[in-house]
Amino acid sequence: MKKRILLLAIMPFFSFALMAADPVLTTKDLSTNPVIGASTINYGIGTRKMINNSSFVPTGDYTVEVKAKILSAAVKGFFLETRNSGRNGLRMSINSNGIDNYGALNYTNETAITNLNADANDAATYHTFRFAVEGTNVHIYRDGVFVTTTTTQAIYSDNLLKDSNGSFESTDMSMWYFLPALTGQGRTTAAGEFRNGLGAVKLKNNNTTSVATTLTIKGLKPSTAYSFSFYAKYLAKSVVAGNMRYDLKLGNYDGTGAFVRTNATDAFNNIYGAPTNSMDAALATWTANGRTFTTGVADSVAILDIIGWNGSNTYVIDDMVLSEMEATPTIGAAVGSNLVTNGDFATDATGWANGGWPLGTAIWSSTNGGQLQIKEAAWVNKSSGTYSSAPVTVSPNKTYKLSAKTSQRIAAASPLFQSIKLVDGFASVKTEYSVPTGSLTTYYTNTTPAITTGPTSSSLIMQFTTTTNSNTGTPVAVMTLDDVILQEYAATFPSYLSYGKAFQSEVANFDIAYITYDLTGAYAPYNVINALSNINRKMSISNQNGILKISGAKAGERIEVYNCMGVKVAGTIAKERNNQLIIKEKGVVIVKSGESKTKIIL
Repeated sequence: MKKRILLLAIMPFFSFALMAADPVLTTKDLSTNPVIGASTINYGIGTRKMINNSSFVPTGDYTVEVKAKILSAAVKGFFLETRNSGRNGLRMSINSNGIDNYGALNYTNETAITNLNADANDAATYHTFRFAVEGTNVHIYRDGVFVTTTTTQAIYSDNLLKDSNGSFESTDMSMWYFLPALTGQGRTTAAGEFRNGLGAVKLKNNNTTSVATTLTIKGLKPSTAYSFSFYAKYLAKSVVAGNMRYDLKLGNYDGTGAFVRTNATDAFNNIYGAPTNSMDAALATWTANGRTFTTGVADSVAILDIIGWNGSNTYVIDDMVLSEMEATPTIGAAVGSNLVTNGDFATDATGWANGGWPLGTAIWSSTNGGQLQIKEAAWVNKSSGTYSSAPVTVSPNKTYKLSAKTSQRIAAASPLFQSIKLVDGFASVKTEYSVPTGSLTTYYTNTTPAITTGPTSSSLIMQFTTTTNSNTGTPVAVMTLDDVILQEYAATFPSYLSYGKAFQSEVANFDIAYITYDLTGAYAPYNVINALSNINRKMSISNQNGILKISGAKAGERIEVYNCMGVKVAGTIAKERNNQLIIKEKGVVIVKSGESKTKIIL
């Protein structure tokens, strides 16, 4: 009698606690309108392929559903990404270990991954995964059962070389090929030979132009802009001067499996600058190297060769990044204040003196209320040069524009050019224009296109370039600056739904029944289990000293046990006939499997 009274006393609290844990959403069946129908996707090791659906343009809450089998034991598995115009969404991996949230990715290292559900997704059974995005909440369901709620993440371009060991933190160098004849090459962990973390790669050349190392990068998108960068320095150099250079080949494979290069006319990229017969002193310390490039209409593969060139030298390379450049956003109004200090030059040129003008000097003048005058050197004749500002502090993943008033005095009538440029690492935007003969007080107002900073960017550099065709005996001003403004702008980015294999380092095979979405709201599955008040008795459950013996559950369904506080205390995948679970809880528990719910006292 006392047990019955206790049960009645706690049941209202139990029901409330469990109900509060489940989202209250309208139910809806989405299975009849797939974006992609049944297909099997087999991706071997060394490949990467994410497929974009650009018709996915959410303006508020939305729901995405995937029904699939995971045919391989891939740890990273089937990837699903969504992003709205504010670059917020989800990045999930459905794999043999459950569901992992990859949203909070570190740009250079594979960290901050959260396992949201540890249920194994087996190859023998289709499982249905639903992600209902309600505001900043992502409600996740598996086979009609509510799993958990997480939050949306900022979704930006990631480092595509991360699982190719581009930061050389892993001991697995299987993605890299090294010239066998040169010993001492490969990953190094010696003190002073890595830039970040615990490792780098050591390369040697020996009076040869043979390839020192090669990395094949698959899964690039055609007609897409990318940024490639790395850091390098030399450890030793021979008396016979020499250096290293890299060659980034773009192309695809033909029907025979042979690689066909499409950018064969591109020149080699020297690791530290223009070819020379002497080692660059700057390369004695870690020096950034890289470039931006755009793939052709048929390109999906890049082959990176790092090549020895003259002499016998030893190099180390670290922190290699290849990322897709952010698509051009739709620009809105300016937000925030001008980030340029002393951009009006009202009283002086403080902060601008260290910019560096290779063909002359830059000084302040009181002309026209204050301006920065850039002067050419006496020996200049039809040459150009660039004045670069000190770095301006900005935030990562933001959009900026540079504007300035400029003037140029040209002796000849033929139009020459000048430009203003905004530089973020190896990415840049600029406005270039021809200027007729004018004066130092006649200004032209110019603005660059917008640039979106990278995930690790913290500063931008402003560059002002001019060309002169004069040949003066004394330096004269050929360009002036005034009202320089660097400002953040509101930006709307392309939305997308992307799915497939995001990493190169493992085999990943998926049997997809369908992928579908609904942009009208966040919906729970039609058969969602979110209320335990409707108790039924389809399962037979007995308790023997804390061991629950369960029969009647459908094979392949999830069996879950909740305590009186609504907290899940145990779970397993149901097998044929009988199932057992060891339960340490005492009191009332609820056992769920499919649509069956049973209450028992332990």
